[in-house]
Amino acid sequence: MSIHKKTLFKYLIPFSLVAFITLYTIYIPFVNAGNSAYSITEYQCVALATIDGNWTTADEWNDGPVIEMSNNASFTYNVDMTSYSMQWLIEFFTDNTNDTEDYCQICLDADNSGGFAPQVGDYKIEIQGHTTLKIYQGNGTSWVETSPIPGEITWANTISNSTWNNATHWILEISDSSKIADTIQTPVPPNGMRVAVYDATTGELASWAPNSNADVPNEWGVISNYSTTPIPTPTPIPTATPQPTATPSSTPTPSATPTHTATPTPSSTPTATPSPSISPSPSATSTVSTQPTDSSTDESTSPKQSGSFTIIILAGVVITAILIVIAALIIHRKYAFDQVIKTIKTV
Repeated sequence: MSIHKKTLFKYLIPFSLVAFITLYTIYIPFVNAGNSAYSITEYQCVALATIDGNWTTADEWNDGPVIEMSNNASFTYNVDMTSYSMQWLIEFFTDNTNDTEDYCQICLDADNSGGFAPQVGDYKIEIQGHTTLKIYQGNGTSWVETSPIPGEITWANTISNSTWNNATHWILEISDSSKIADTIQTPVPPNGMRVAVYDATTGELASWAPNSNADVPNEWGVISNYSTTPIPTPTPIPTATPQPTATPSSTPTPSATPTHTATPTPSSTPTATPSPSISPSPSATSTVSTQPTDSSTDESTSPKQSGSFTIIILAGVVITAILIVIAALIIHRKYAFDQVIKTIKTV
């Protein structure tokens, strides 16, 4: 019996460690979901945009976070919580050429489960060559083209200038009629999301999350939460700057005291009172107008979020069980072999 115990500790413990390492190796990659270092909030829109490829008004898209894909490209995203319409504005500031190889992509991971390949709950909206809409759905290993419900996707793009940039460039507006119905369904956050644009003339690819791959959901950004109230609207810079011109109004006040020629000292005090007018608080808050405060510029490497991984866990359990059975068989054979050797020696 002592031989059996020694054999047990000699073989079962190493095999248990191998089983644990195997399970850990399989499990860890799949608990990672989208890259939470790049997270945004899903905001309620003030009003649905007019999808025509232009800023219909100068503040049409001020109700969403401005998210940089690169120094040359940005986008914003928001939702109408009543109809559950999703809408995006995507601008590529340095692209004003009409190349058939150009594209814009929006990738969505319905449950932010991540993965190393597109899963069934992953979708890709792609505008090819500024003329063609393609929709894809994952199948566990790759993308498969599918068809949206008629009227589900509305989009338009033009070469124009915008509130964000005065140069003429490609502007894309796109909306999905409902995030909880039809072909593309992305329920309550967290959801994974990736937005990317490509200019064939320059070869520049800009994406959020940065350096992400459309085929690897683990690398996408994350819609981490939502807000049923619109994003706080910043005070526009132009309306704040004219206010310091009110300071000349302080100079006429000494003119009201010329009758007191013997008391010129009060004339110095009115010049001290304009100091409050020099500090117009709106000019300080106008810096909020940049709006990319939703950690879109955060370069940290924080842990990734977990997603669905039941199948992977079951696979790990099965592999662990198989390794333990193998260990038990080896132990049994070793014990039997030792018994045979012992018998031979006694003879």
